[in-house]
Amino acid sequence: MNYVLLLVSALLCTGYYMLTKGASAFLDSKGRFYCSQAFFFGFAAVLAFFVTLPSLAETQPLTVLLGVIYGIFFIGSQWCYTLASKQGPASICVMINSFAFVIPTIAGPVFWKETLTLFNIIGIILVIPAVVLTVKPDKTEKKGSKLYFIPLFTAMVFSGAIGAMQKVQQTSAVSDQMPAFVMVAAITACVGSVLMTLTRIKAEGKGVMLPKKGLLFISLAGLCFSAINFLNITCVGRLGAVVFFPMYNVINIMLSLICSVVLFKEKPRRADYFAFTIGIISILIFNL
Repeated sequence: MNYVLLLVSALLCTGYYMLTKGASAFLDSKGRFYCSQAFFFGFAAVLAFFVTLPSLAETQPLTVLLGVIYGIFFIGSQWCYTLASKQGPASICVMINSFAFVIPTIAGPVFWKETLTLFNIIGIILVIPAVVLTVKPDKTEKKGSKLYFIPLFTAMVFSGAIGAMQKVQQTSAVSDQMPAFVMVAAITACVGSVLMTLTRIKAEGKGVMLPKKGLLFISLAGLCFSAINFLNITCVGRLGAVVFFPMYNVINIMLSLICSVVLFKEKPRRADYFAFTIGIISILIFNL
């Protein structure tokens, strides 16, 4: 059952990436970016609110505190990655940010004394070349200042911290308040995005509202994001960080490769075949 939840989350994650990719065509200014983030996190908060509603009155202060920190990590990851991707090569940004899974994976045995077997280590190591092989360099990519590495590595740390916070929530005294935890995080990120949107409206002197199609994409992405968080936090609590994060990462890589061929009719490269094969081997090793 745990692996079914993991797979459903990975499928939703693939849908989330496709929706955000579709919405990106409408984000032609900083104001529209922050506006999209406000709607994105706002819709994520709405779904989380309805899931939390039956036990909303039981929400503890610790849940609120953890949720606020989680929400700050959300916006830190999103904003820093967006800044980095505007300054540096997209292929490098994608690859570096993909290694964020290493942070919560290492945190599992270090902070929560999770068992790290030889097969786990081999599986984790195999994920690394799978990530590298799926990167598709583009000779037309811009080569600007190396300063983009600063927001890029910051985004990677924030992304890794998101995974670590999921484990923190599941090992805390309020682990049963996971929906409220996600709700508070989404509200925190939404409020931060609204404030940034207002500052950009003043700075740009024009409206920042997205067209209906872009708004639809980003709203659906927000709903997916909320559901993904529910599933991922559940899986982290049941499978452990050492198993969940590397497996989730490699399954997302494989689904991305499948979508690129089936939906976008892209011709697979030799490196894609190798990456897919390594992914299958990695998953099998994790289950030994």
